[in-house]
Amino acid sequence: MLIMETKGVGDCCMPWYLWIASALIIFILIIILTKLNISIYYLHEQDNDHLGITMKAWYGLLSYNVNIPLMKVEENSPSLVFKKEKTERNSDKEKEEKDIKLTPTELLNKLKEAKEFLQKVIGFNKIIKKFLKHVELKKFQWDSHLGTGDASQTAIAVGLLWGVKGSIYGLLSNLLKVQTKPEVSIYPLFQMKTSQTRLQCMISFRIGHAIFAAIRVVKYWKGGKTSWNNIQLKV
Repeated sequence: MLIMETKGVGDCCMPWYLWIASALIIFILIIILTKLNISIYYLHEQDNDHLGITMKAWYGLLSYNVNIPLMKVEENSPSLVFKKEKTERNSDKEKEEKDIKLTPTELLNKLKEAKEFLQKVIGFNKIIKKFLKHVELKKFQWDSHLGTGDASQTAIAVGLLWGVKGSIYGLLSNLLKVQTKPEVSIYPLFQMKTSQTRLQCMISFRIGHAIFAAIRVVKYWKGGKTSWNNIQLKV
């Protein structure tokens, strides 16, 4: 006699917790492999400055914009002033000196802490540089109009600006994976005073690379107890 066994629908299905685990793994893989495109737009025109940042993923399905109107410098204080405190006597205005006493043991400890901190900074830079090697530079446009009102001064300023732009792009090309040719231009205006610049660039990287770099930074930085404050000489 042929006996046919029938199985319930529930016996053929995967357990619910395996479904959840599989979905979670797939979601994590999607996040890790997702490419994030960041577009940066900066405009400087006379005293007006504007910075815009756009982040996109999944071909624009996810998008986030940040617009930052930068504050201009007041006319009465066009520069930053840093004041340095000093101790003076009433009559001869001689600086008051304070002796710093360190035993040989304390000096060796300070040098050891300084060495550890330096190694930590170097290691931190290595992590950042390794991450930047995965960052693609997909767009780089930098246009400027410059004039000082004097022809000779304008020519000098334009030459200096060319040097600055070349140095910045050279640094980016060494740190990032360049995928495009730079579009850089400077238009000198010899008979008028003007300062205008427009910078547009776009970088792209996988979110997984950023996550792994952040984990390495946190793990590396918490691996030691040396900090900048610890290597300062206490006076």
